[in-house]
Amino acid sequence: MLEKILAKRKYVMDYCSRTKIDKDIIRDLLHSAWAVTPSKNNFMPYKVHVVGPKQQMIKHKVFKKCMANEEAGDNINATQRYSKDQLPNYRNILSCSHLLIFTQRYEPDPNPFQKWLIDRGHNYPAADRNRIAECYSSAMLEVGLFAAAFGALCLEKNIDTSFTGCFPGDLKKWQDIDFVDQTPLLLMTVGIGKVYRQDIIQYTDLEKEDYKPNFEKVVNIL
Repeated sequence: MLEKILAKRKYVMDYCSRTKIDKDIIRDLLHSAWAVTPSKNNFMPYKVHVVGPKQQMIKHKVFKKCMANEEAGDNINATQRYSKDQLPNYRNILSCSHLLIFTQRYEPDPNPFQKWLIDRGHNYPAADRNRIAECYSSAMLEVGLFAAAFGALCLEKNIDTSFTGCFPGDLKKWQDIDFVDQTPLLLMTVGIGKVYRQDIIQYTDLEKEDYKPNFEKVVNIL
């Protein structure tokens, strides 16, 4: 059953912008993901900022940051690469119902068990604002776990999600979005899919050959 649900996942190019998902549904799904996602020492060193349907200005700002990041990374002019009718894959940021911005987070108020361990000499960078950079790798891993759980729960409700990794990682480039006060880790869009990547991948015959590495390359069974 779970495998069939996960198999429904498709990368969304454009969401149905007229279909807005109720905020209570999103909150319930996020709460369920929070409840089932494991975390090292229960610190959960990340934060999920939820940008809703009425906050299109923020989505446009994020889209422009992704575009600028692509230009810097590929040393190109995005206007020349894309036409008005053919924007990049992450254009789904503009049409999604909700945009999730994952950032790092430190825990200023450890729980009683964590405090007990700290008093016994355990050292937790996740509880220290000045050492948050040391938690980057674990935060990235845990964000992936949360996002995967949330995505599966959405699919169960016939809600689509997609990920974007093409954005500036430098916090200074996010100063115009005040709630992004720690390093961004992942962007995730949520909505009802309208156009999927597999629907329009027929640009060239070569793109039809865009498949994953085979199982044996990825999984080494000893």
